[in-house]
Amino acid sequence: MADERIASHCPGLNSVDFLLGADYCTRIVNYKTISCQSGLLAISSKFGWLVFGQEKRPGASGILTLSTVMGVELFPDEKENGNEDLRRFWDLEHFGISDPHHGGNEPNPLTEFSNLITRSSSGRYSVPLPWRPDKKDLLNSNYHQALSRYKRLLRHLQEDPSLFKAYHHQIQEYIRSGYVSRLGSSSDGQITGPEYYLPHRTVVRNEAITTKIRPVFDASARGDHDLSLNDCLETGDNLNPELLEVLLRFRWNRVAWVGDIEKAFLQVEINPEDRDALRFIWTDDVPIGGEQIEPSIFRWNRVTFGLSPSPFLLRIVIRKHLTEAAGIDPSLARYIEENLYMDDLLAGSHSVEEASKTIQRVINAFSGACMRLTKWVTNEPSLKFSVLQTDTLTSSNTASRPIGCDENSKILGVIWKPNEDYWTFDLSKILSPLSNIPESVTKRQMLSVES
Repeated sequence: MADERIASHCPGLNSVDFLLGADYCTRIVNYKTISCQSGLLAISSKFGWLVFGQEKRPGASGILTLSTVMGVELFPDEKENGNEDLRRFWDLEHFGISDPHHGGNEPNPLTEFSNLITRSSSGRYSVPLPWRPDKKDLLNSNYHQALSRYKRLLRHLQEDPSLFKAYHHQIQEYIRSGYVSRLGSSSDGQITGPEYYLPHRTVVRNEAITTKIRPVFDASARGDHDLSLNDCLETGDNLNPELLEVLLRFRWNRVAWVGDIEKAFLQVEINPEDRDALRFIWTDDVPIGGEQIEPSIFRWNRVTFGLSPSPFLLRIVIRKHLTEAAGIDPSLARYIEENLYMDDLLAGSHSVEEASKTIQRVINAFSGACMRLTKWVTNEPSLKFSVLQTDTLTSSNTASRPIGCDENSKILGVIWKPNEDYWTFDLSKILSPLSNIPESVTKRQMLSVES
């Protein structure tokens, strides 16, 4: 009712005549009902017919309304202490993630972090690790603990030679791409900062479109003094927009399209003085038979998944780029900020022509930060074939190939089903913390603007 985009196109909806509480419903209805084959139920009232229920026929015109009423009575002691429990409850209901510094007496140590970000001539951004001043000097080398984890990993991989080969190939790809550098032995090179070794393990994702074998690095592994690397780093604020807002904005557009920042964390460099805190142990070659495997030392040059501040570092770099880079319109920067969740851009337009222009502008904006959008998905066939498959937007790599409009696609982990002019999804996957919501409500179909 309050959305100006609806009111501006529907005369008579520019103002609300009155709001009627659910507790007064019995005073206005006379219980004369009509059951429709479509699943809707009409109930006669003093103000005319009221229609309830869910339309069973997809694509049929209709309005679905969900009303929630909650009464809260505060006890005297709750009024005195501000009812902290109720405030925390609403924080969760609002799909927010609490800012650990918000409302506290401690100043946010990362307020000026954006000023520490630098940019190379190629356009790539570099960041320092956000160290906690009181913990940085307490982080000691955990080489022996990491070496023990490395040996266990080798024994596991040697049981499956094909998995071992695929895992080794993935790390070699990191080296070839410049994400990782080889140091040799643990004594090689002059250490310029804290020294820490990231244990790692293999994760197999057969359902993944791109990388099916992924090394996962553990920055929470504890070393001497019972401290891990993550213990010594500031996590940073949650700079992502609220998930529910992103999804609702995404569904508003007739033409929906989705892009993913390719290897998003790895597109951000770590300052050289902090890279020794991102060392790890691996081997130079896959062993043959019972061949002895000598460990070698490698270290990350880029932000890697597994660090507690990685999401913050990625987002603050993107924010700095959008607000300070030349040639990016403020309206486009705001559009990306509102529709980008982690490394997924869920966006859309009201026409194919508008979508084509917007996509090109978005791609140009990200390319200035050495970031590339891939894994395109759209519900518009003409956009899929005329825009998303052009050489300017995709490569021959299957990671960039758009998913067909008749295929189920995962958006933020939720399966979406493109179907003509609207997409349906199981809202219960998004509202999973609210387990008491009836299934009939959580699986309700959200209609598009035209419907």
